[in-house]
Amino acid sequence: MCSVKKILGFGYSPLKLYEYMACGKPVIATDTAGFEILEKHNAGLLVNPENPEELSNAIIKLLLNRKLREQMGANGRELVVREYSWESAAKKTIEVFRTLLE
Repeated sequence: MCSVKKILGFGYSPLKLYEYMACGKPVIATDTAGFEILEKHNAGLLVNPENPEELSNAIIKLLLNRKLREQMGANGRELVVREYSWESAAKKTIEVFRTLLE
C-alpha cells in the first residue's frame, strides 16, 4: 500500500470507477481520495501514481492470480449493482418519497 494520497479537484466523479467495476473485472487505480472503495470491498488494487513499478507489479499480480482477478471482479460488480446502479438509486429515491408522504 502506498502512502501518497492525491486529492482530485473540480470535476471529480466516481462514475467511471463504478462503470469499470460494473464490468466484473478488477480495477487498478491510483491511490486517490475517493478510490478507497476498491480496497474496502476487495474490488481492485490502489497504486502510487508516482511509482510505475508499483503499477506494473499490480498488473502482474492480477495476471498471475486468476482466482484473485475473478473474486475482485465479482466483488466490484456485486457492489455496483447493489449500491450504485440506476435501479438502486431509483429504489432509494422512492423510499425517500414514501417517508416524506407518511
